[in-house]
Amino acid sequence: MLCAYLPLALCCGWLLSVGVIGGSISWGHGVQRGSEDWFSLLQRWMESTFTQHNITFKNGCVPATQSSYVSSCLQQFVDADVDLVSVPP
Repeated sequence: MLCAYLPLALCCGWLLSVGVIGGSISWGHGVQRGSEDWFSLLQRWMESTFTQHNITFKNGCVPATQSSYVSSCLQQFVDADVDLVSVPP
């Protein structure tokens, strides 16, 4: 479903919901939060690339953890109806 929905959402301006999950690195340990962390970089890129689109973002990154912790309880960190989930390395 997503394979068909994502391109249509991006080309037709439909609502798209993006969630990011991850641990300390994704949360922004050691970088300027809000500008250099993974979530902020992805959000800024998507907003500047798809300027005419209605995209909402949810940051589900958790400090002092590993990505495996967050992925094991995904529903607590991103909305259940999210269209796209990014799990940074």
